[in-house]
Amino acid sequence: MSGENPSQIEQGGYGMTAQMSRLETQIAALTEKVEDIKNSVTQIAKLDKTIAEVVIHNGHARENIDSLWKQIEETKARVEHANTRITTVENTTNESINKAKGAGWAFGIMFGVIQVIVMGSVAWVFTNVQESMISNRLQNDQIQRLDVTVKELVIRGQK
Repeated sequence: MSGENPSQIEQGGYGMTAQMSRLETQIAALTEKVEDIKNSVTQIAKLDKTIAEVVIHNGHARENIDSLWKQIEETKARVEHANTRITTVENTTNESINKAKGAGWAFGIMFGVIQVIVMGSVAWVFTNVQESMISNRLQNDQIQRLDVTVKELVIRGQK
C-alpha cells in the first residue's frame, strides 16, 4: 500500500508476503511508538499526580503558615497586653513609692516641728524654773532682811 500498485499485489504470494512483512514491521514500529506514548502518558500521569500531591501539600503548608502567623499575631497581642499591664503596675508602684516618699518627708518635717516645739517647751520650762528659783531666793532674802528689820524695830520699840 505504500507505493505499490494493484498489479503487484496480484502477482502472487510474494508481493503479499512482502507487504505483510512490511505491515508487521510498521505495526511493530507503531506498537513501539504506542508503548513509548503509553510510557510518556504514564510518566505524565505520575508527574500530574506528583504535582497534585505537591499542590495539596502546598495548601496544607499554606494553612499551617497562616495558622502560625495567626498564632504570632495572637502572641503579639498578648505581649502588648502584658506590657500594658506591666506599665500600669509600674506606674502604680511608682505612684505608691512617690506617695511613701512624700509621706516620709511630711513625717520628717512634722517630727522636726514637734521636736522644735518640745525642745522649746523644755527650754522655756527650764528657763522659767531657773528664774523662779532665783526669784524665790531673792524673795527669801528680802523676807529674811525684812524679818531682821522687823525684829530690830521691835527690839528698838521695846526699848
